[in-house]
Amino acid sequence: MTTFNPNYEKAEQEAYHVLEMLKIRILPIKMKPIIRMFKNLHLVTYDSFAKSNGLSFQEAVNTADSEDGALWYDSSTDTYILLYNNRIKNKKRVRFTLAHELGHYILKHNELTHKTIISRYSLAKNEYDCFEKEANYFAKRLLVPVPIIAQLIEFHDNQISSKDVEYIFNVNQTPSDFIINDLVKSQKHRHNPVKTTLSQQFYLYTWGIGNTRVCSACGCLNNKTSQYCRWCGKTLSAVPKLSLNYDFDKDWSNYNMAYNQIQVNEKSIALTCPNCGIDNTLQSVFCVHCGTWLQNVCTKLFLTDYLNMKSDKSSENYQVLNNISSEQGLYDGAKLLNLVIDAYSNGNPFASSNNTDLEFAPANARFCPNCGCITSFFLQDLLVPVENEQSQTVSDELPF
Repeated sequence: MTTFNPNYEKAEQEAYHVLEMLKIRILPIKMKPIIRMFKNLHLVTYDSFAKSNGLSFQEAVNTADSEDGALWYDSSTDTYILLYNNRIKNKKRVRFTLAHELGHYILKHNELTHKTIISRYSLAKNEYDCFEKEANYFAKRLLVPVPIIAQLIEFHDNQISSKDVEYIFNVNQTPSDFIINDLVKSQKHRHNPVKTTLSQQFYLYTWGIGNTRVCSACGCLNNKTSQYCRWCGKTLSAVPKLSLNYDFDKDWSNYNMAYNQIQVNEKSIALTCPNCGIDNTLQSVFCVHCGTWLQNVCTKLFLTDYLNMKSDKSSENYQVLNNISSEQGLYDGAKLLNLVIDAYSNGNPFASSNNTDLEFAPANARFCPNCGCITSFFLQDLLVPVENEQSQTVSDELPF
């Protein structure tokens, strides 16, 4: 009797090759778009198959010889049909089935056996078991690539759980436990996953997941260490919401540049006055043309306090905050700075009247990431409320 041994190394290499070839760089891996990239591979649901062949749903299941899915091969046309049970409610199970059947396709199991369908009844048991193990291994490595897990661990302070894997890769607990156990074994034997082209391909994404967090209120990206959302000022959850479904090649620029970012230097001083458009060639704190305060800093003023001061006509800062203290009807940057310095002195024992002690804020921040107070750019209406900007569109939907 011929002995069949699963070639796990080949299954893993082929899985990574698919991701590299199609330049996939976002998690979780979306199966349907991948399958549709292969011209001779057609995706068909059990319902569609039953309807087109005049069968009941159960008859379609029986024909496929599986409750989950099957891969059919027509050698005369070199065409494949990947059938799957679209009535299964567990979408993670469906994703794994699609990855498993794609494994049979990539590893050419049908062609090797000259079989229309890989079935336990059409093959010897050891041959069938061998192909199933290879397809399972392909699916696990495709959906949860080891080099990517290694990067995530690196960016998460060497800590990641099976629950994290489930969430990030959108897989069931079994493959999550499998991959974690695999990594534990590798670490015990001091085997570090080799950095591959795949590692480089996903680097920005895994770095983004490890170094950013999402605001539950507005959905915008923030630095991992931030306590408050720089966009809307809401307190960020104590349990960081991972930044999934972001294409960091594009959205990282949104993180740093979106929402009318004003170009600044390393001290958060605007290179061009956002009010009058004059170049700030001297990198002055105030615009020499209109007097606008050109440095974005934390004002140590909470939004509610600012609004109260702005509406209180008896307040000495009423005119300053309502930009009516200058002849041009513009904000008086110098007076605003003095107001903020007072706020620092009153609320921050480490602050002084020296401008260099002010806490710089990112160019696009309406609120301080550390304390949630408004920034000087937001104070002067140089940055409008985030809800008035065009919302960053990020879909929560996870197609297969």
